[in-house]
Amino acid sequence: MDDIQKIAIGWFFGIVSTPLIAIINNHFKRESLQKVLIPEFFDIQIQTMLISFHLSFKTQNFTQPFLDNIKRRLPAILNHPLAKLSGLEHKTRILLDESMQLNDFLELNNNNKTSVIAPLEVAYLSSAINDIHLLTTNQQVIILALKKHFSHINSLISQHNMWLKMTFEISDANNHEACKENLQSCMQFIFQQSKIIDELTQNYLKEPNKFE
Repeated sequence: MDDIQKIAIGWFFGIVSTPLIAIINNHFKRESLQKVLIPEFFDIQIQTMLISFHLSFKTQNFTQPFLDNIKRRLPAILNHPLAKLSGLEHKTRILLDESMQLNDFLELNNNNKTSVIAPLEVAYLSSAINDIHLLTTNQQVIILALKKHFSHINSLISQHNMWLKMTFEISDANNHEACKENLQSCMQFIFQQSKIIDELTQNYLKEPNKFE
């Protein structure tokens, strides 16, 4: 092999190696990103499930199909090997109680007052925005949609908690009634947003993924 051939071969491998290394690096970055995102999506599903369950009574959405859907999906989420839930398991115990049926929940809720809702917690998704180019186009679309809906639902939750507080602070009958109406509207919008977020996370998890 003469010097020209050696130079040509070296030049060829120099050209090929750079994009090849980039492809390999992106592969491992994508794996690391998915290992963070996928457990968080299971966590988000539990959070939205608990929010929608809590609000379903106040928004006339608590039905047998609604309850059946929760009881069907919840064990699969909790037992999934990639689910790393942030201390939410204890809040789901009553939903997993086989002895609790529709009327039992309705009777239990009759004694429950409207309470403050905790904002939806998303630890890693915001920081992952810079790396979503590593994902498929469909996954990118879902993540961007989720980011928008997270912002929306947390804004609604903040409004809900404000109106709830005002129902205790305002004594004037007309203003008190207006606060209750605004609170009811917030609950309905939050319920709808929680369903949208839950559906988006389900769609993301349906995408082909080697970790599942």
